[in-house]
Parts: sequence; structure tokens; C-alpha cells
Amino acid sequence: MSKREKATAATMRNLLFSATSLISLGWAGATLAQTTPAAEADDGGVEELVVTARSRAERLIDVPDAITAFSAEHIERAGVNELNDFVRLTPGVALVEASQSPGIALINIRGVGQQYQGEAPVAVVVDGVQVISVSAINQGLVDVERIEVLRGPQGALYGRNAIGGAINIVTREPTDEFEGGVTVGYANGEDEMIEGVLSGPLGSDRLLFRVTGHYNDFNGTITNPITGTETNALMNSYGRLRLLARPTDDLTLDFRASHDTTENAGYNASILATGDTDDFSLPPVSGREGWGRLEVDEVSFKASLDTDLGVLSATTGYVQSSDESSYDLDMSPADVLELNLQSTEIEALSQELRLTSSNEGPLRYTAGLFYVATERNRFTDVEVVPFALNLLADATDDNSAWAAFAQVNYDITDRLELTLAGRYDEDEREQTNNLAALGDPDRVVSHTFTMFQPKLSLAYTLAPDLTLYATAAQGFRSGGFNTPGPVFDRIYDSEETTNFEVGLKSYLFDGRLLLNVAAYSILYENQQVQLLDLGTGQQGMVNIPETESVGLEAEFSARLTSALTLSGGVGYLDSEIKDFPALSIVEGNRPPFSPEFTYNLALDYTQPVSDAWDLQLRAALTGQSGLYYEYYSREANGALPYYLDNQPTYSLVDLRATLRSETWTLTAFLDNAFDEEYYSDASSRIITSYAEVGVRGRTQRYGVQLGYRF
Repeated sequence: MSKREKATAATMRNLLFSATSLISLGWAGATLAQTTPAAEADDGGVEELVVTARSRAERLIDVPDAITAFSAEHIERAGVNELNDFVRLTPGVALVEASQSPGIALINIRGVGQQYQGEAPVAVVVDGVQVISVSAINQGLVDVERIEVLRGPQGALYGRNAIGGAINIVTREPTDEFEGGVTVGYANGEDEMIEGVLSGPLGSDRLLFRVTGHYNDFNGTITNPITGTETNALMNSYGRLRLLARPTDDLTLDFRASHDTTENAGYNASILATGDTDDFSLPPVSGREGWGRLEVDEVSFKASLDTDLGVLSATTGYVQSSDESSYDLDMSPADVLELNLQSTEIEALSQELRLTSSNEGPLRYTAGLFYVATERNRFTDVEVVPFALNLLADATDDNSAWAAFAQVNYDITDRLELTLAGRYDEDEREQTNNLAALGDPDRVVSHTFTMFQPKLSLAYTLAPDLTLYATAAQGFRSGGFNTPGPVFDRIYDSEETTNFEVGLKSYLFDGRLLLNVAAYSILYENQQVQLLDLGTGQQGMVNIPETESVGLEAEFSARLTSALTLSGGVGYLDSEIKDFPALSIVEGNRPPFSPEFTYNLALDYTQPVSDAWDLQLRAALTGQSGLYYEYYSREANGALPYYLDNQPTYSLVDLRATLRSETWTLTAFLDNAFDEEYYSDASSRIITSYAEVGVRGRTQRYGVQLGYRF
């Protein structure tokens, strides 16, 4: 039996055991589920969530995918303002908070991750329009109606890079009556914030607008003793405009435009003299003040027409981003290595045509075509000061990709639903080395990556509020190019995953308990990883031929009393590099930034204090454990020098208290209440070439916010 056949057999045994366990749990849960649907439960029930993950409104528990959804009320209660705020509340998902570029975060879902300067493993869709630049993924989340995090491959409906999952963000629509609000805030670190929204008609209820603005200037809380500046300073500002027109009852025109600016103090890290990732005695030190700036402009237009066949939509998206940074690379007072400038310019245009059935009959479908063209230029200037030597890299990538996709949902019986989906991608990529001479055979390289991504799932309704499902799907992420050099192959291959999942979704005890459980197995082929060759100083991407993962996720929300709700989730991931001939020493290790456990727990309490005012209290705990920063680890490879420890287990406690009336809100918050210290990112000298370094995670934050709405 071949290695792959053995892996597939092991996968099926694991999934069969998980399926048997979930079916047993499902039958037990069926005896607890009442004949009255959760939607009809009394006021003591938990909030029933409706999602649009499959391009139509459905109850969360009826969709055969692992989905964590956040309603507008949940977003406001939890103080969700950015990507990391809801990632920490999602089992199986992790995030590197401190990237080498300002405003850019690295996401990992079920062990499917993202490399620095690489493409994300998730598709992000905002109001039905895919975000087509990695620079625009970590956008501000003010004025959001709903967030849905889908785990597992979602290529059929979400397309490019949805190898790990998808994030569906739905903002609040413009209104036919004038409304708005403003919120101001102040926190430690001289953190000043103001945001506002205004919405209403433009002369007619057929044409509506919504404008949102946000400005946040955080001076920082971690000091570089050499420069006297704060290393975690961050400024973010953005503006959003949305116009919604309904010329007829059947036609909707949706226009969105936004501008985002993010500035930081560059990449700052502390030297870890012994690779001890539990040592916080040394502050970040560098010989000069760094800086980073990211600007993103987005424009999209979506036209939707109701027809006899369904809703026909045509969407055009355009994004232009500019990312520049400069900082001290050696992280010491010595003037040795300087990143004089690293810049990335991205310009992309996308077009999608989609037809979604609008009937509620046994057959429902979605089908469409997608095209995107992207140009990306990346320039790097690293100076080796003692030798007056500048290491330059300058390359332009031109990519064009098209895809055809379809999904069909069919009710075989009143209780059994079949889903068949597929997507064919063809991605043509070309890279030009701008430093090579004309006529140099290494100046231009091109390659086309293709794959068909199938998906099949069955969902069985045991009771009105209890669903069992099983899914098999494949995921795909295109390969790319390395800078010409003597070490790394010019082309690295595309990634493929084969995923099996079984799950249970339920409302129990008259809707007082929401319980969702999923078990999955992933065969990951040609995982893309970034390595450094110490002999030449060259960085490049290579492929790990085979990684295997199995995992379990569970999340719940329980209405304990009419005033008190307890919610939480836990994710377990067992991920192992099985085959990596280029670096065989790491076989058996975990892939980096793939924590073994992710967990969260929250207690929400609401109580009227007068006829006009309510008091809302929230205490939340989030954390993770079992994370490798690199493919190497002192625990796994301790016989070799200069390796890092794993990331120690850490937990963050966030507290919020809000007084609310119809027009006013007053909130006090304390994030990371116990001032837990941890390194969000760390690298050994095998990566940096000079020392072990670590980037501090979020420090304790406390402040107040005052809001007024009309």
C-alpha cells in the first residue's frame, strides 16, 4: 500500500470514529431537542443566527459547514473592531498580530497558514465583493451587521485562496430615514479614537447613502530605551462610502468606495539570548526609529437583477495598495543591518457574474464566472553597513486568473439535503526580475496553475433544531516564483488539500443552548513555506510534500437566565509534517503558527437599571497553546543549537461594562486585564541569520468610550 493510500485509510478510520461518535451524540441530542423550533422559543432562548454563507439567508444550524457567526449585537458587546478581535473568538483559527508590514496580519485556519508576503489562506468577502489584495484583508470593522467565519475549503462559492476557509462580512445597509452616530474614546498609551456614521436617502427612497469614518491614534506602551520611542505605536484611519440605488423593484445597484491608511513604528523585536520564549526581561532595542505606512483604496460596483431563474448579479472590484516600511534589521544599537526600504505596490481588477436561485423549492443552485488581473511590484533594499553593501531585489508579478463555479443543493427527502459543488481555476502568472539585463533568460518566468475543486456534503435533520452533516472537499492555492538565485527553485508549486469533515449543529432545551461540533481530517500537499539560506542570505519559498492534520472543534452558547449568557468554544488540532526531503529534520514536527489548542469563554450579563438605561457586563477569556513559531523547535530538535522554545500557553482576559440607552452608550474596558506577556511572533537565527528574536503580543489596554446615536 502506498504512503498516500495508507494516509487516506487512516483518515477514513478517524472520520468513521468521529462520525459514529457524533451520530451517537446526535441521537442523544434529538431527545433533548423540542418540536418547537428555536425561532419560536420564548425570550429565554439564545439568539438564533441567520447567515448568508451560501448566498442566501439560512439558519446557521441548517448550513453543513463549520461556521462561527457574530451578529451586530455580539460585535458591539465584544468590542470587535478588527480582524484579531473575532479570530480570538473562533476555534481552530489563529493569527500573527505583528507582521513585517503595517496593518497586515497572518491567518491560520486548521493548520492552513500564510507566509510573510504570501497570499492568505482565506477568501474575504465584504457585501458580496471579494477582497482581492492581502493588504486589504485586515480592515476596520465599524458599522458591521454580521461576520461569518467558515472553516474548511470554500472554493466553490468563495473562490481564490479559500483553501482554509472564508470570512463573509456584511455591513449595515443605507437606510431610507436619516440616522447616524458618533463615538469618541480614550485609552492608555495616549490612545485617541473617534468614529462616526451617517445614513439616509438622497432625495428619494430609491437612492440611499451611508458614510462611515474612523480615526485611531495609539502612541504605544512598549518603549525602545535607545530611541525613547514606542515600538507598538499604531495609527489607523479610514473612510467608507456606500450608495444603494433601486431604480425598479427588480434592480439593485450597490456602489462602495473606501480609503484606509495605517502607520506603525516598523518591525520591532526583542533579542532572546537563549531562545527562551518565556523571557520578557529585554525590551525591543534598535539603533533607530523605524516606520511603516500602508494605504489601500478600494472601489466596487454590484448590480443585482431579480429574474425568473433567480438573482443575477454582476460585480466589479478594483483595489490599489501601497505598503512601505523601513527599520533596523539587526534589532540592536549597533549599525549592522538596515532595511532602507521595502515596498509593495498592488493593483488588481476583478469581475464576477453569478446567478443564485431565489426559490424555496427542493432544488437550489448558484453558478458563475470569475476573472481577476493583478499586478504586484516588490522592491527591497537591505544595507550591510560595515561593508557598505546594498542587497537589492526588484520584481514585478503579473497574474490573470479565471474560474467557473457552481453549487447545487437538493432536498432528497424532507430531512436529507445533498450539496454538490465545484470550481475550476486557471491562474496564469508571470514574474519579471527588474534587476536582470534584457535578454537574460532569468529575467522573465511564467507558469500556469490549474485545479478543479469538488465538494460534496450530506445534511440530515434529526429534529427541527438538530442537524448532522458530512462533507468531503478539496482546496487549492496557486504557486508562485522566487527571486533568481543559486539556492531555491524559481517556481514553487501550488497547494492542494483533501478535507473530510463530520459535524453536528443544534439548538437544545427549547432553544436555550446552541451546540455545534465538528471533526475533520486534512491531507495537505505541497504546503508553501518560507526559508532562509544562511550561506547566501537568500529567502525563498519551498513546498512540503505532505502534511497531515486531524482536529475537533466545539462551540456553544447557553442562556442560563433571562439576563445571563455563557458562551465559548475550543479547537484541537493535531498537525504533523510527514514528508519534507529538503529539510528532513523537521519531519514529525508541527507546521508553524498552528496551535494545538485554541479556546474562548465569555459571560454576558444584561440588567435594566432604570426605565431608560440598561447595564451590560462582559468577561471574556481567550487563549491558545502548543504553537511552534518555526518548523524547528527546541522541544523537538533540542540537540541542535539556536532553536526557539514553543510558544508557552497563554490566556487573555477582557472585561467590558456598558451603560446603554436608546441614544447614549458609555463603555469602560480593560483588555488583557492581568497583563499577560507573550510573543506573538518569534524567529531563530536560522531565519534571521544573527539571533533569536521575539515580537511582543498585545499589552494591557484600558479606557472609556462615549457614543451618541440618532
